Amino acid sequence: MKYVFWCLLLLNGSYFGLQLLMPAEKPQLQGRTQSSSGANILFLSELSSAGIRNAEMSEVVSNPLRIKNDGAQTCVAVGPFVDVFSGQNALEQLSALDLRVELKAVDVAAGGNDYRLLIPSASSPEEAFRKLRELQASDIDSYVITQGPQALGISLGVFSTTVAAEALKDRVEAMGYSSEILEIVRLSRAYWIFLGAETDFTESANTWMANRPELEMKSLKCVES
Repeated sequence: MKYVFWCLLLLNGSYFGLQLLMPAEKPQLQGRTQSSSGANILFLSELSSAGIRNAEMSEVVSNPLRIKNDGAQTCVAVGPFVDVFSGQNALEQLSALDLRVELKAVDVAAGGNDYRLLIPSASSPEEAFRKLRELQASDIDSYVITQGPQALGISLGVFSTTVAAEALKDRVEAMGYSSEILEIVRLSRAYWIFLGAETDFTESANTWMANRPELEMKSLKCVES
């Protein structure tokens, strides 16, 4: 009996020792959680919605309209909004009122020109980036253009006067690089919400508009730039 007693005592001691060593199970948290750094962890559905919203705003910024000041008026729009974020917020509010609307970046000629200094397109990416490294080694700010009709050309900056552009042009041509100066029309950008065809403001939309005296509704002649 003495041996049985000591065996039982040893087994009990081992069991309680294991219980003390095992980590306590943490309760499962429901819904949104927070990491040790304090940052919110979002559900996949929330991340997806944020990604779609950012993609929509990027599309707006990348595809502006060019307004022509020629007196013709064809598009009814609400605005202006100073940035794409305030425009997107207003778009979502009006969409919730069952209006067919679309947010657009609108560029209007502001008067005058700027001047871009450009090294024409290289015959290959390797040549373009070789030139870029040589220019940057000489402390000349520059970058390779990757898209559009000037792809593989090197932009050496945009200047407000031809004098500044000509000074840098002389410098890079002394290094053996031919370059050209391109005129760029100065543009002023704002964001407008355009109403879809046959879309009229409802009473609730008129109330929404009345609470925002900084906005206006007007007709704009709009052409894709």
